Amino acid sequence: MFGKKYDPEKIVGQLATILVPSCAAHVTGYINAVQLDKAERKRMTLSMYLFSISASHGLVGTRNEKFKTTLLKAHRIYLERFRDAETLVKLGELIIWPIERESVSRELHDQSGKSIVSSDFDFHEIRYETLLHVISGIRSNAFLTDISMGMFQGQDDIELGMSLAFKNLGISFTRYVLEIEPNDPELASADRIRFQSSAAHASILLGQGFYNVTDMLKSMSA
Repeated sequence: MFGKKYDPEKIVGQLATILVPSCAAHVTGYINAVQLDKAERKRMTLSMYLFSISASHGLVGTRNEKFKTTLLKAHRIYLERFRDAETLVKLGELIIWPIERESVSRELHDQSGKSIVSSDFDFHEIRYETLLHVISGIRSNAFLTDISMGMFQGQDDIELGMSLAFKNLGISFTRYVLEIEPNDPELASADRIRFQSSAAHASILLGQGFYNVTDMLKSMSA
C-alpha cells in the first residue's frame, strides 16, 4: 500500500564493498604495479571509498525518487563513519590535483566565506568529515563528466564509449593519487610510465566498480 521501504543501513553496507573486497585482485594489481608510498596509499584508499558515492550518486538517476532519497541518506551515514572523521587533516596532503584544489577552494568559500588559495593547501587544516562531504560532491560531478565524455567520444559505439569512459575515470583517479603532471615536457620517463601504469590499472579497477554499482542499484531499487 505504501510502496517498498528502503533501508539506508543496508545500502551503506553495500557501498562499503563496491571496490574492497569485491575487486581485491584489481586493487592488489594496482598497488603492485604503481608502488605507492605512504601518502599516495592514503590518497588511494580515500579515492577508492569515495568512488562508491560518486558512482552510485551519478548512476541512480531520478527513476525512483524514494530510493534516491534513501541513497543520499546512506551517503551521509557512510561519510560519517569514515575512520578519524572528527580529526583535523591538512588539505594539501589529500587534495593534490590543481583542478580539484580550485573546486574545493570554491566550495569552502561558498560554505564558510573563507578564501583558501591552492598554494595554502599545504598549511591549512580542516575537519576530515567536512572535507569528505566537500570532495564527495566534487568527485560525483567529475564522475559524471568522465562518463559523459567517454560516451560522447564513442559516439554510437557503446562498447567503445564505455572503454573511453573507464579510461577517463582511471586518469582522474591517478590525478587524485599521484603528484605527477603528465603534460610536463620535462617529466622524467619513470614518472611518465608510473602515471600511465596507474591510469591503466585504475581504469580496470573502476570499470569493475562501475558494474558493481549498477548491479547494486538494480537489485536494491527494484
